[in-house]
Amino acid sequence: DAASELARLVREDPDLCMSAHASPVVQLLLRVLRDRGDHRLHAAAACAVVGASGPSARPSVERCDALLASAPGSRALEAVVETAGAEVVASLFSHYFKPRLGSFADGSAGHFGPFLAQRLADALREPAQLSEALAAVDFGRLLGADAGPAQHAIAVKLLEACLRLRAGLGEGAAAAFKALGVASREDFQRAWPALLALDASVADTTGLLQPAPDAPAAGAA
Repeated sequence: DAASELARLVREDPDLCMSAHASPVVQLLLRVLRDRGDHRLHAAAACAVVGASGPSARPSVERCDALLASAPGSRALEAVVETAGAEVVASLFSHYFKPRLGSFADGSAGHFGPFLAQRLADALREPAQLSEALAAVDFGRLLGADAGPAQHAIAVKLLEACLRLRAGLGEGAAAAFKALGVASREDFQRAWPALLALDASVADTTGLLQPAPDAPAAGAA
């Protein structure tokens, strides 16, 4: 059918996903196949994009690097990470993302790296993957003075992954609080509004800095 033919074309022409006209079609195909529950054909299309011979096979580093270097290509790669099954994500994480995640997150690997790191944080499925991801990124750079919204979003998504997987909670919180300069319990009141402010859906955090009306004063018995 048309989906199988498009997957074949993607596999045979590595530059197809770098086309501003073809990439949106590939992204739509991946999402439709995911939503339709056609796991076999979706895996074939996802593997075609990243140059892998099968769901658990090693992706082509050269192909993935080329995708990352272009806006249309990086969007196609994001769609693979967003929609792929656990097997494809595990292979991509182990063979491509893990040694590069730090440079993706801080933007040193290219302008599109932080957005791909965000999709990867959303796609993490195993506590071991999360632990390796937390170790690979520098929260000091993600939350530092020179960081932008794209880096802030990575920090938020990694902390969300800690909650979603019920793993790395202490590790993630420690890294975030250290980056914010939180050294004592008294600083927690300042830290949580700062963290919540990284999420654009939280409109106003100034009220969080005020004690509740019936809260005892600091140091009170």
